[in-house]
Formats: sequence, structure tokens, C-alpha cells
Amino acid sequence: MAKRTLKERLVCLKHYKNMFNAIEPKYKDEFNKDNGHLKRLLLTIASEIPYIDKRPYSHNIIGMSLSIIGEKFNDKIVYLIIENTPLQDRGWGYILEQV
Repeated sequence: MAKRTLKERLVCLKHYKNMFNAIEPKYKDEFNKDNGHLKRLLLTIASEIPYIDKRPYSHNIIGMSLSIIGEKFNDKIVYLIIENTPLQDRGWGYILEQV
């Protein structure tokens, strides 16, 4: 895999920060479960957001990560992730409309 540029890493960090700030105040206990599994899933999503429609499988990786978060933690966390990232405009907005 090619090394990420500084710009790509900053974009990833921005998305992660937005997700973390939206989720952390309401679901602080979830971050301490499973040795940081939720944090790793958020980082996975944040690192794939810039590559939606650019790399094959970025949609699949994001979708699977959201599915795991919904099953293992809480569906409301998934909604917060979608609301606070570009995912709402990139194909996952329909999930918020179903709520």
C-alpha cells in the first residue's frame, strides 16, 4: 500500500476528530470497552472516507465497520458518525431517513 501524504493524513484526522467529538460526550463508556475496538473502527472509517469512489472496497470497509459498531455497541453511534462526516452525502444518508 502506498504511503499516505500529509494532506491525506490530515483529512483522516479531521474526520476522526469530528466523529470522536460527536460520540464521546454521550457514550464515554463505549470507548473503554473491548480495549479500544470502537476507536479502531472509527479510525478505519476515517481513513477510508477520502477514498470513497476512488478505491475499490472503500464503501465495503466503511459499511462493514458501521455494521460492527451498530451490532456491538449502539445504533445511535452509527447515526452520529453518519451525521458528523461526509458519509451523509456519500450514500449513507438514507440510514438517517429511516430513523
